[in-house]
Amino acid sequence: MNELTFGNSSQLLRQNGFAPIPLGTPDLRPLGPVHVLQIDWTRNPDYADAPVAVLTSVPPARSPESPVQNAQDTYLATVTVSVRPELAADIDAIVKRYVGDGRVPVRIADGEAVYVFKLAGERFSTIATGYGNQPDSVRVESAASVVLLNGQWKDGISLLDVFRNELAPLSRDHAQALVDEANRLLDARAPVVDYFPPPRVPRPLLQPGQTLRYGNDRAMDVLRENGFSKPLPVRWGQQEAEKDGYVDSVGNFHFNVDVSEHGVGINLKGFALIEFGSRFRADVDELLRSFGPCLVRTAAGDDRPVYLFRSDQGGGDETLNGPNAFVHVRRLGLIVLSGADDKGRAYAWDRDVLTVKSDELATFELHDGKRLQRVLEALPPADHSKGTGKRRKAAA
Repeated sequence: MNELTFGNSSQLLRQNGFAPIPLGTPDLRPLGPVHVLQIDWTRNPDYADAPVAVLTSVPPARSPESPVQNAQDTYLATVTVSVRPELAADIDAIVKRYVGDGRVPVRIADGEAVYVFKLAGERFSTIATGYGNQPDSVRVESAASVVLLNGQWKDGISLLDVFRNELAPLSRDHAQALVDEANRLLDARAPVVDYFPPPRVPRPLLQPGQTLRYGNDRAMDVLRENGFSKPLPVRWGQQEAEKDGYVDSVGNFHFNVDVSEHGVGINLKGFALIEFGSRFRADVDELLRSFGPCLVRTAAGDDRPVYLFRSDQGGGDETLNGPNAFVHVRRLGLIVLSGADDKGRAYAWDRDVLTVKSDELATFELHDGKRLQRVLEALPPADHSKGTGKRRKAAA
């Protein structure tokens, strides 16, 4: 037969002990509720030209008119093999070890080989080789499904050529043993793949254009790790830590307001902050930077930066005076890392504060203040001859 249909093969299949059914087109699915109810499709000539398949099991008969009175006589088990071509012969040899004196027709289609056994004993859940061996797989099924008749059959022997009673039996125990053997083979013959994990790209602490906020927990952890302990929330545009809250019975502070969008400040304990008390002078700026690495904060529109150093010895605030310039040194209070001044001008730093460790900063101790004092006393008056054109014009 060149073209198998339900009409020209169902009678022979039923005589061979199988349960034939017509399939729908083009999806090749069984028609009707065949897994829960027996239907005698041969009574309806409309299905004579439909593709044909065999049920691996039929439900129990409900009446003397049911096509199969002893449902268990139709039970089949299938072994579906989908492996690389170089493994096909070895897997075939494993399956054949469970054939014994019986016969096992093999349908080959779409890169799969389906071996058809008769089921010995009760039906069982699907047993398959490990997922880690994908795409190679061996799967044994006894649940209700279908075996298509159309297609290529090994050695030209299909279910039309054998009786069900001639098929090799396959029980659950033998199915498990077969799959275990297949697993061992697939494990031993797994393809060698050089795996190079993709480089780990850490998620940035701040997205482009994002401002450091107190609610950024990862950034706060980095500040603490870098030695800027106990970051505090600061309302935007203010210079002191948020105070709207309360202390619980174990000493933990709780805020009454949402501080996630607040700016960030740190206590100056362990630091020294130097800021201009008089007008900015480039020679004083150069002098302060000469004490070593520091963080320099500016605000847009304000030409007086502040300089953050480390202070291991502590001490109080002081003002260092000279006849022509003076600066303030603060070692108490708070420094705003992320925020704005009282005019709403956002602060900026000469470096990303999240990448700086406090112990990288130079120290500015009390004896450094005395040295700076002596230098300030010796500074000449500021040269204002390089003022703006408007000032020169007014002087003229």
